[in-house]
Amino acid sequence: MAVGCGPSGLTAAYFLAAFLCLWTGLDEKKRELIDGDKANYLLWFGLAVLMSILGINKQLDLLQTLAVLTIRGIANENGLSSSGRFEFQTAFVVLVVMFALLLFVGLLWRIRKSWRQYCLGIRSHR
Repeated sequence: MAVGCGPSGLTAAYFLAAFLCLWTGLDEKKRELIDGDKANYLLWFGLAVLMSILGINKQLDLLQTLAVLTIRGIANENGLSSSGRFEFQTAFVVLVVMFALLLFVGLLWRIRKSWRQYCLGIRSHR
């Protein structure tokens, strides 16, 4: 029997990540209340929501279906041939990748001063 990470395993991973983000956000909120330090609990709560949405999407395959139907509808309305449809799909993918990179850079900017407390520290103990 082969063991792999199929759609159900990936969905479980998304929900596990959402739970861990929620747990970290609650810890950050508690730290802010106790220490008065500015914490990033909203960032962690947002990531928990995002991971939950991605888990639901992975299970139900919603976004891919929506994207395909939208692209086909626009292509049919504009009378695009198969090569024009390919160019439109390529432009759509490029826009999605650019948006994801922009979000990633924004996240890095947001945690620029506090990233060390979230990084997995791997160092040798001598």
